Amino acid sequence: MRGGSPFSNQQEHGYATGLYTDPNEVNELSEASHLSILLKLKDQIRVSLAGNLADYEVVNSAGRTVSGAQVKFNDQPGGYTQIPQEHIVYVSAHDNETLFDAIQCKAPLAASLGDRVRIQSLSLSIVALSQGVPFYHAGSELLRSKSMDRDSYDSGD
Repeated sequence: MRGGSPFSNQQEHGYATGLYTDPNEVNELSEASHLSILLKLKDQIRVSLAGNLADYEVVNSAGRTVSGAQVKFNDQPGGYTQIPQEHIVYVSAHDNETLFDAIQCKAPLAASLGDRVRIQSLSLSIVALSQGVPFYHAGSELLRSKSMDRDSYDSGD
């Protein structure tokens, strides 16, 4: 949803943070590349909403009916569970930046606070509406920030 990984560019877009629809100032990919990535993410999100079920069938972005296991995530099957309870759904955890910190990095500089709040709400809504076990980082509903402190385990209040 938020884009990137802890090991990639902090400003790398994801589905909710404006990939293709609202590129930021460090955008280095072509519009066609962004669309291709967005369609792949759309397929992954559909499988995730269904609890990452291996046998769940979806119509992918190419218009073909495929199983969840055929939708790839980092070259692994996106659908890997037999029942939704085997799936933990989250967009932010205690490690690394909070969701709102990530949004601050990834959204275009001109994005309003209202737009950033909507990105946060969309991301948390995917967690709420997915089958599986929801996991919410404490304070994410209140736009919690750790001021970009990735390893805050020993930081002061």
